[in-house]
Amino acid sequence: MQTYGLFLFLWSSAVWGPAQFAERPKATLRMTTQEKLFHFGDTVNLECSIEGDLTNWTFRWFFGNQTEKGKQIKDKTEDNYNIPYVTESNSGVYRCDAYVAGSYNSSQTSNVITLRIQERPNAILILRNQEKLISIGDTVTLDCSIDGGFTGWQYRWYKFGSSNDWEKFIEFSGSTYTIKSISHSDNGEYLCDAINETPPCGSQASNTITVNVKGVGVGYATVNGIRYGISSLVLIVLLIILIECFWHKLHSICRPTEDVCSPGPQDSDIYLNM
Repeated sequence: MQTYGLFLFLWSSAVWGPAQFAERPKATLRMTTQEKLFHFGDTVNLECSIEGDLTNWTFRWFFGNQTEKGKQIKDKTEDNYNIPYVTESNSGVYRCDAYVAGSYNSSQTSNVITLRIQERPNAILILRNQEKLISIGDTVTLDCSIDGGFTGWQYRWYKFGSSNDWEKFIEFSGSTYTIKSISHSDNGEYLCDAINETPPCGSQASNTITVNVKGVGVGYATVNGIRYGISSLVLIVLLIILIECFWHKLHSICRPTEDVCSPGPQDSDIYLNM
């Protein structure tokens, strides 16, 4: 019996090769970018290596969690896995392994690397003097700010439009949007967000602010009242001038002239000399 077992072992070794009975080579996964916490828009690079002298490895990459290997990432067969622009969806646990096509050689599954992506910073939108009733002609100012202390933001402004969707009406602007001499056409919902050339490359969309013009404002009414008053006064003055001119002209036409039959000075002298 022992002779038969030895024969079977030798036969298996001759047919399948010694690699079938050796421990599979280890796969080592490492992150070439050193950050521990990544922001939205960062670049992440992972590298998988296999110990030993074998070459021609075809690599496989897996995305899962701490307990499960997860799904294989498609179309990734190189020893390097690059994510040029990470988002929250890239948060998770990564693994790799490798095999040599056309042979029985394969590696063990690598160690895990957990990728943590910090959420995009919040954008906060406020309306200055929001306790004040907004009226036609008022000046309204919206302020957009980004949490986290990052700098270099370029702001984008949106209004909920007639197409029942958010319509971007200003891009690459400052953090303040001012509506001068507001009217009913400015009614609606507003929000903002921001982008940056360096990570984090974008903020989340802000809360919404509703602008609702109620009526004619005191300031607007006062200004327009002054305008109308001045216009009316000018019209009254012009009317008085026209009436006065017309009166003088009419008076000069209708004033009675001297009687040609009344005795003149020469006639009086004649009668007296007689």
